[in-house]
Amino acid sequence: MPPCFLGAVRFTGAGLLMCLLAVLRKEPRPSFEQLRSAAVLGMLLLVFGSMGVVFAERTVPSGLVSLLVTSVPIYIVLLQWILPGSLGRAPSLKVLLGLAFGVFGLSLLLDLDTIFGAEKIDPVGAAWVLIGAFGSACGALYTRVARVHQSKIYSVGLQMSFAGLFLLLASFATGEFLHIDLHGITAKSLWSLLYLAVFGSIIAFSAYVYLLQNVSPSRVATYAYVNPVVAVLLGWLLGGEAVTTRTLVSAVVVIAAVWMINTGQHKSFLAPRLERKMKGK
Repeated sequence: MPPCFLGAVRFTGAGLLMCLLAVLRKEPRPSFEQLRSAAVLGMLLLVFGSMGVVFAERTVPSGLVSLLVTSVPIYIVLLQWILPGSLGRAPSLKVLLGLAFGVFGLSLLLDLDTIFGAEKIDPVGAAWVLIGAFGSACGALYTRVARVHQSKIYSVGLQMSFAGLFLLLASFATGEFLHIDLHGITAKSLWSLLYLAVFGSIIAFSAYVYLLQNVSPSRVATYAYVNPVVAVLLGWLLGGEAVTTRTLVSAVVVIAAVWMINTGQHKSFLAPRLERKMKGK
């Protein structure tokens, strides 16, 4: 299945299932503003965030993709600093060190010498990841001000449904339908698609949206550091893959980075000036 069509099937199926559940629970119908917010979030978090990785995986090594995805928390910290209305919420030194530690720890984990030495890196594929990561970061920040449906089931279902619709339109526009090979879709392919729809979309994305609405975006984005560590541990537990001293050291560094980002505070360099102005008046 071509990438946009694959994403369309995955998100549309999962989204409509959640919307149906919301209807059966007799949740209020979404307003126009709620539909608009769901469409924007679906585009940023899922179309950009997920499909950037999908496009890149065709030509870029998975390890490098994982490293580039760590740009999400970096984007979020920078956007929180420069966006209007943020009162200059500059990242503290602890947060900046945490970001640097995360990238360094992941570099240790992924053995970049092997990645870069294996083959020439496709710059277009790498660009897809960075563009997708930027869209995901924008979506994470927009979640805090978006007028989403009060029902978490409806809210997530609508976001995935819109993402599926956008990807279906993209699949038509790029001519993907001419390259769908139904005979090449195996039982393993269908089980993988079902797994992505249930665990990757319904369960994991619902948890992600919930966190974005209840925890600061910079903290939520530390998943980009944690995911590769979890993948290595699962490879050791389920696949019999070796865990070296280098792996353990990198895991400790990544965990330390997540702790630093989660406990570091943003400092405002504009707010104190405004307070002094107000006191002067």
